[in-house]
Formats: sequence, structure tokens, C-alpha cells
Amino acid sequence: MTGITLLGEAISTDLDVLHQSLSGQISLDEDQLRELWGGDFLSGFDAIDPAFADWLGLEQERVRAGVVEKAINALEELQAIGGNGAAGQREVIAGFLLKLDPANEFAHQVLIRHFLSLGRRERALQQLRDCRRELRNLLDQEPDEATLRLIDDADAASGTTADAPVADRLQPTNLDPREANERRAGEGRSDPASADWANSVVDFPALRRDILLPVLSIASLAFERDTDHMALSLRDEIVAGLSAYRCFEMYEAAYWMGEDGTAPVRVDGGELGSFLLRFRRDRMLNRIYVQLENRSSGQIAFNEVIDLTLAKSPSERVEAVYRTVSRVYGHIIGRLRQRPGRSAFSRWCQAEALIWDFNLASDRKALQILAELEKSHGNFSLIYAGRCSILMKQALCYPHPGSGMMDQDELLGLSEKAVALDPWQVINHRMNGWTLIQSKRPDDAARAFRQALELNPLDPMNVISASEALAYIGDQRNATDLALRAFDGLTTTPRIVYGYLANVFFASGDFDRAAEFARRGPIDNIHVLTTKFAAQQNAGLFEEAAATRALLLQRMSAQFGRQDPSTHSAELTAWLNQVNLFQTPAIRAAFDSALDTLRETLGLRRF
Repeated sequence: MTGITLLGEAISTDLDVLHQSLSGQISLDEDQLRELWGGDFLSGFDAIDPAFADWLGLEQERVRAGVVEKAINALEELQAIGGNGAAGQREVIAGFLLKLDPANEFAHQVLIRHFLSLGRRERALQQLRDCRRELRNLLDQEPDEATLRLIDDADAASGTTADAPVADRLQPTNLDPREANERRAGEGRSDPASADWANSVVDFPALRRDILLPVLSIASLAFERDTDHMALSLRDEIVAGLSAYRCFEMYEAAYWMGEDGTAPVRVDGGELGSFLLRFRRDRMLNRIYVQLENRSSGQIAFNEVIDLTLAKSPSERVEAVYRTVSRVYGHIIGRLRQRPGRSAFSRWCQAEALIWDFNLASDRKALQILAELEKSHGNFSLIYAGRCSILMKQALCYPHPGSGMMDQDELLGLSEKAVALDPWQVINHRMNGWTLIQSKRPDDAARAFRQALELNPLDPMNVISASEALAYIGDQRNATDLALRAFDGLTTTPRIVYGYLANVFFASGDFDRAAEFARRGPIDNIHVLTTKFAAQQNAGLFEEAAATRALLLQRMSAQFGRQDPSTHSAELTAWLNQVNLFQTPAIRAAFDSALDTLRETLGLRRF
């Protein structure tokens, strides 16, 4: 029997060579380090499975931390060595360390000293600006006093005099637009705990520009602009659909690749990622090929084929555009939702994923993330829309002792602040619409939801949420059509969506279909259970209604922490009064008829 044995001592990986290089066992240069460190361990494989993604996130941090430690040790050893060779090595390793950890103050100090030793004072000053910017953006802190004094101490040693300390003269010069935007945003932040929103002035030029987003470059190859009207139209509709999400920094690749494209080049996209979306037209087969590429790893995420002979009608073109946009968005944003990250937008994606979990524990984690984001990025509008969503959801779906009535003024203030900070963000208008419904302003709410639909008609969750709200307001026909169209476009269906659809059909008076959709909804959400009970009661399904009613009372008892929920009569009364959002009198009365049976059982009165 023949066997194969792997000799561990004979196997060498890029990581081994990298560690040896940083330890001084073999020579290194900047290009070699860049090639050896191609990115995080198994980058791009985190979308395979959520459990694997959790493990991979920890393993990536372990590997990265090991390399960072090696680099720091190498720099500390080189500090005591003189000569041009050691100085060159320090510059290479410090630059490499900053690629791994841009906020590593020790590496910034090494480079500042290095440039000062070469007499490059302006370059050292620029490095100090970079250090300050990265520490502000990533850690929300200022550089250490010792770092700020490095240039002043060098000036004093050389006899150079300055009008003011360097710390007072750190305003950046000759910044590129992205860095300038980051600086303006950083200077426009205020303490959210002490800021008076009603009397504050929004720093509009700074708004979201300190929030870095995944980069998506658009490359269009082999188009004939005079004849390919259909192909160009589809391409532009896909780009418009992606831009509506406000989740990408989008660029036209032709600016640096030329009209005919160029050979693929890998770039370091960081944790957010850098992607290329290629469009290619095949005239012989009359098809468009859409390929998404990860520029950090070189991986082809997917290749979509659009057959133009099958996409002639408007509805067929919309379906083709929707399918492509959904795949691009799902791949890029899905990977950020599934793993821990450090950047502001990555943290928001994690908070958003927790919000969609629809449970109290996830909501608490999401609120913690949003509170951390507010301290460092107070002008990021999604913080306030997300908090508004959580507070409203908890009041309707997870009431508990001490929760009391929903604070409508607080919620309306949060949603209005989100819209003021970023009026092009869909979720901001949506949350503003929901708070306006709670404030008994249905006409204003309808305008907010129509604005959300106009901003992004291709996001199915946006459309379903807006259709549920329009159903509550009384626009049943539009609500039903929109909800079914969006439901058909979902690739995966969270259970809460069935709860939304149950409310849509209850508003139309179709209690049987409302009961059917509610059966598929979550059983731990008392808002959905209440709609289910009301639909079954009004549809004449009395046996099912009795079972749902018993389950609903059981859930109420569990959430209020007592066997007898009537002991919390104030909280339950408040919840029963605010859970009926239907505005049409007949539908509102039908829903209240079911709520009255609960009030009777609990010994409560309607106010």
C-alpha cells in the first residue's frame, strides 16, 4: 500500500516567508512585502457560511495581529541600528505596518523621524497630518504629545524657529478631494450628548464624506454608442439602481483604464473592498455579460448573462436590471454584514443586520454599535434612522415592563435629523414616514414613503416596507401591487416579510390571505401575532383564532415577566392603544374588535 506524507518542515507559505523577512532572516523590499501580503487570510471566502465567517473573522485577526507584532519588533530592533541600510528598512517596514494598521502611531513616529533625519521636513509634517487623520477617523483620538513634539524638537535641535508649535499648524495642504472631505467632516463633529439639535447648524459640506464606502468601478467594453441603445440603456439602469443604495463609492473605470480597458490589476481594497463591474456586449449572440470582480483578491464573484432577445418588454428589462443589481448589492454588502469590521460603514452594516434579526438581544447590540458610531461620526445619518427603527420596533413588537408609551416626539426628532443630514438616503425617508404615521399625519407620511419609492424602486425590502405603510394609510390598491411585485423579486424571504404582507392584505379587507401570510410569520413577535389573531377572527376561522389568542397571551406573559400580564395594565393598555396603525375606519374597527377580546380577558379598557 502506497501512502503520501507531507513533511511539515519542507512546506513554506507566504506567511512563513513574511515572518522570516520581518525577523531579518532574509532580505526584503517594498515590492516583496506587498506580494507576500496579498490581503487578509482567505479573503473572499467569508460568504460561504455564516458560522465559517465568524471563525474566519477571528482567524484573520489572529494572523494580522501576528504580522503586526513581527513588524513592530523589527522596527524596534532597527531603531538602535544606524546607517543608510537600516534607515531604508525602517521606511519599508513602517510603510508596510501602516497598510496593515493605518492608525498605528508607532509606525507614524518611525516615519516622521526617518523623514526628519533625511532633511525632508515637509514630508515629515505631511506624515504627522496623516497620523492625526487616521487616529481621528479610526480611533476617535488625537496623537500623543510625544508624536506632536517630534518636529518641534527637531527644529529646536537644528536651531530652526517657527511662529507656532506644529500642533497648531496642522491644517492640511494640497490634499486630494477625499482627504479634504474627511478633514472637513472631522472638524464638523460635535459632542452628541451635549449638542442641541434644534439650535444646531448642519455642516452640509461634511455630511457623509468622512464615511468611506466600498469602491465599485464601472467598466464598459465593446459598446458601439451609435447602435447599442438597448445595451447602453440597461447598463445605465443597472448603474442607477446601484447608486440608489448610497452604499458604494462609484467610479467610471475609463478615467484610468482607457476606453478599451486594460489588464486586471489587483488593489488593496481594505476591509470594505474594491470591486470592478464589467459590461461586455456580444453582438453575434445579442447578449450582455455583466461580471463582478473583487479587485483585492482577483476573484470573479459572478457573471450575469442578459439575453437582449428575452428582455424586450419594459417588465422584462426591469427584471433583468433588478436581478443584476440585487446580486451586486447582496455580494458586496452581504460580506460586510457577516463579519466584524472596524470602519464606520462596516459597523453600520453589522448594526443593520442585527436590526433585521427582530429580537430584543440583537437590538441591544445594534444600539451599542450605533452609540459608538455617534461618538466618532456624529454626522452619519443612518445612526439616527437606525435608532429610530429600533425604538419603534421595540415599542410595537417587544413591549416590556417600564416601556410605557412610544415617545413620538423623540422618534420624529430622530427621523427628521436623519433626513436633514442625508435627504437622498432611502431609509431616512422611510423611518420619517413611519414616525409620521404614529404622529397621526398620514398625508405627510404618504409623501415620505413615495419619496423613498422614487429614490430606490429596486430595493425589495424598501418597496415592501413602503407598501405596508401605504396600506396602513389607506392606499390599498397601490400597496397590494407594490408588495406582491417586491415579494416576487426576493431571493430569500425573512419571516418578518410575511408579517408585512399580512398587514397589507388585512388593510385591503382580504382577511383570509392576511391570515395565510401571518401563519408564515414569526411566532415570537406579538405585533405579527396580533395581526394573525385579528385576521383569523375576522375571516371566521374561530378555532385557529382561539389557538393564536392563547399563544398571544402566553407571549405577553413571557415579555412582561409575570404569569398574569394584567398586573402590568398601564403598559399593556398603552401597547394595545398604539398597535392599531390602520387609518381606514372600517379596517381599524375590524382590528379593534379583535383587540377588544384581549382587553376583556385582561380586564382592561379602551381609551
